[in-house]
Amino acid sequence: MLIGNRPSSATGKKPEEQLLYEFAPIGADGDDQTDLWDTYCHHCYSQNPPIPALSVMKPILSGTKFSAKLAHYKIGKNLPIILQLLSQVKNISVINLSDNTLEPSCIPQLLEFVINSDSLSMLNIADNPLMRSKAVKDLLEGIGENRSLETLDISNTGCSQIGSSIAKLIQNCTVLLRLDAVNCDLRHTAIDIANALPNSEKLKRLNLKKNQLHVGGKRFATLLGSCAARCTSLRKLYLSENAITDEMAAVLLRGLSDSPVLTVLDISNNMIGEPSGRALSAFVSKSTSLKALDISQNPILNVSINKVRGSEANPNADNKEANKKDKKQREYVPGVYLLLNALAKNTSLITLSMYGLVADEDEIRGKITQLSSQNSQITVVYRGPESRYFGGSSAPEAPRFDSSDDDVADDED
Repeated sequence: MLIGNRPSSATGKKPEEQLLYEFAPIGADGDDQTDLWDTYCHHCYSQNPPIPALSVMKPILSGTKFSAKLAHYKIGKNLPIILQLLSQVKNISVINLSDNTLEPSCIPQLLEFVINSDSLSMLNIADNPLMRSKAVKDLLEGIGENRSLETLDISNTGCSQIGSSIAKLIQNCTVLLRLDAVNCDLRHTAIDIANALPNSEKLKRLNLKKNQLHVGGKRFATLLGSCAARCTSLRKLYLSENAITDEMAAVLLRGLSDSPVLTVLDISNNMIGEPSGRALSAFVSKSTSLKALDISQNPILNVSINKVRGSEANPNADNKEANKKDKKQREYVPGVYLLLNALAKNTSLITLSMYGLVADEDEIRGKITQLSSQNSQITVVYRGPESRYFGGSSAPEAPRFDSSDDDVADDED
């Protein structure tokens, strides 16, 4: 209900020029949904200074749309007004609040909304770096009570080392299917997440890109590999941009090779070098479920340099006379070629992504042609680094399996 008042003037201006409006809070038995748009507008216009009413809210408040996709609207401190109105609409299934300069003060109202909702399946608060650790922790530990939330994105929210809170969410939120926690500075606290994975019966996708996971070292990689393999639901794992070393890659891949359901693994943009060639080939040889593997932008892909270094480390590799005397001496095979050779007998992989490959054009095409003749279901996607001197090279494009893929098909399984 609109309540008008005319405060006394302390500045000498006429009271009419300072007319303010206050609005009675909406009760549980508020107006019909058809009136919510007007109520929302009144709320917005009554602010000092007034704020614009988002037109995208109109179909939501009228009950004709159940996805509140509100990304990039600079909502900020005005989120409580929106949540107050959304709480009057039944069956809101999606709330996207990414990139809205949200602050910690918004968390209590957001948490209350999520806890009280029995229809919300997706919440996205990514790209709100002002929220910080405490606010995100409070949200994670509170929404564990929700029994409808399937997808959560807390990427780039300015938080740090919140692994224990994420672990509690994985354990408590029994219907959670997808979790994106990109650039959350997890570091060694990601060990808690790894330990929690076997306790999840529903989690299908885990995105831990850009979290300085190298801090956890070999211990973390060992735990993640073995625990992810014991998570009978985890199908997609994204570990890009974490400075993962060869030592970490070896134990990680060894553990993941035991997973009966893992279909997508992204370990691109790490420090995985030539020593990991055998670990990768052993991984794809043993895996029976993997459909997509991304090793783009890793040192192992610099075949030209790795061949030179490998030959220098084995001076007798090209010496036929020496090889006759010592049959153990063999020509050096780069790690990428070991991987391609192992794929010849793989029965599950569909896409191998190797963006950033540096190799002799004819040689790599010959290797891929040979692989295609042995295993026609695999598509190798690669592109060399572009520069003013090198235009790059590419095989026929294939769809990339990444964190933005729709998981609907998986959910139907």
